[in-house]
Amino acid sequence: MSTFHHELAAAIGQATGAPFTVARAQAGQGGDISQTFRLDGGPRSFFVKCQPPAGLAMFEAEAAGLAELAAADTVRVPRVICYGMAAGQAYLVLEYLPLRAQGEAARLGRQLALLHRVAAPRFGWTRANWIGATPQPNAWHDDWAGFWRTQRLAFQLRRAAENGYGGALQRDGEILLAHLDAFFSGHTPVPSLLHGDLWGGNHGFLADGTPVLFDPAVYFGDRECDLAMSELFGGFAADFYAAYREAWPQNMHRVLILLAVFCLAACSGLPFNAVAPKVRVAEVNIKSLGFFEQRFDVGLRITNPNDFDLTIEALDFELEVNGRPFAAGLSQASTRVAAVSTTLLRIDAITQSKDLIRQFEALSPESLKAGVPYRIHGRLRTDRSPGWVPFDHAGVYGAEEKKPKGRAI
Repeated sequence: MSTFHHELAAAIGQATGAPFTVARAQAGQGGDISQTFRLDGGPRSFFVKCQPPAGLAMFEAEAAGLAELAAADTVRVPRVICYGMAAGQAYLVLEYLPLRAQGEAARLGRQLALLHRVAAPRFGWTRANWIGATPQPNAWHDDWAGFWRTQRLAFQLRRAAENGYGGALQRDGEILLAHLDAFFSGHTPVPSLLHGDLWGGNHGFLADGTPVLFDPAVYFGDRECDLAMSELFGGFAADFYAAYREAWPQNMHRVLILLAVFCLAACSGLPFNAVAPKVRVAEVNIKSLGFFEQRFDVGLRITNPNDFDLTIEALDFELEVNGRPFAAGLSQASTRVAAVSTTLLRIDAITQSKDLIRQFEALSPESLKAGVPYRIHGRLRTDRSPGWVPFDHAGVYGAEEKKPKGRAI
């Protein structure tokens, strides 16, 4: 196991009071913002998120949010084990919960209504946090319209403007800000404890049907915000809404303005007209040969076609050669790529012996002369994107770098 895994195991052992040794690390699914994986060791398993060092503040806020939801004792959330830094990476360790997509949706509706009955004297929270990759301020306010104006709508409009979203968006946004008091006239919601990022991808169910919420962006606000967010990206099951409204009736008159701010949150984290970086294979060199697996040094040529600099914060890829799996690699090293330029990113990649043998069987001297066809695909995260950006490129290694021959003029 890597130094990161050893340091992580030591932190888990210290947090749980029982020594932990990593027997297996298995990459997780999802993880739009963070790299995720499951750590197994004996009878215990843990769910781990990791990011570059700047992600530690995000993990601290997430841990605090999960603790706030757990203290309410209404709906199940993953238990926080520990968070910190290991081998230069930020991490958050949670209890591992095997989740599925279907379960007791009506029970979740009732539990959410109970969560919303946990109230505070004012709107806001004890700290700022993040909704996805977008910062979310939560300064305390006495009135809901004031909180929504300064901490949500105006903040997101300002971030959107910084990323190039101007014109009609800013003009209409200013009109909306000016009329916000009239829009919320007569509406005096209780400051309810909110999940804060309650779209369908942030809930699941245990095998017995028990609902589980995760990835929160907690604050005390109008409960309509959670319900409005739940309507995005396909929504929740009908039983969820019916059970919630039976437990606590709600009319949702202000859903459009609430949804507008959630959509602004996505715009504010993404630069205007940004083009995804291009990823190509530049070179592949052998680092070590083992009986079961081999390590390669893969040089990736990253091209930034935008007129602003980008920082590649993380990248993972799979490399196919001759239509067969060859190697996979992951990097969380921060790499700056200047505007309209290219840089070389070196990543350690691992291949299994069986895959390497199949490649040798498929190669011939003639095919090597012509170049080896490859496909590289995966995802990367930059400082200017709210989540992971996919990439996929097919080329011919050994031929792409050759300059066309011709007569000198």
